Amino acid sequence: MDPVEGLVWHGGLPPKTPAGLASGARGTEVLAHLNQPQQARLSEPATQAAFMRRSRSFPGRADQISVARGFLNEVAQGFPRADDATLCLSELAANAVVHSASGHPGKQFTVSIKVHSDYLRVEVLDDGGPWTPRRDPPDQCGHGLLIVDRLASRWGIEADDRACRTVWFEMDGDPA
Repeated sequence: MDPVEGLVWHGGLPPKTPAGLASGARGTEVLAHLNQPQQARLSEPATQAAFMRRSRSFPGRADQISVARGFLNEVAQGFPRADDATLCLSELAANAVVHSASGHPGKQFTVSIKVHSDYLRVEVLDDGGPWTPRRDPPDQCGHGLLIVDRLASRWGIEADDRACRTVWFEMDGDPA
């Protein structure tokens, strides 16, 4: 079994296969696809600036996930799908704490939020480290990215030169 597949999808691709990727692709193919630069990720022209942008770092501990949720609720107050965005942020922050070096003593994760006129973008930057798949049965854990995939309008994973990862999602204000 492809170890990345076990981490990301727990049993194969969800029905909503990312654009440009063949159905039935393995986990490593999914990550490679998601790490490629994308031309049109935003729902607004790049020239239109966000009307609110906030960023905050949190200690890489499980008790800070609820603090990050409170930060999002404060920044995205009035956003029509704030509850969905909060659930997605919870999953990404938990992944940063559990699956990256952010969960090590003294490490952190950073949440950046951009509120646009018709969508919300949330990014979670972790402190890198290897992603190791959990060996727990899929029915007990490991649904985080599947939840994000179902609720978010768009999402992806990016890595930087320091081996840190940013997992992001965008959520249109209208759930249709």
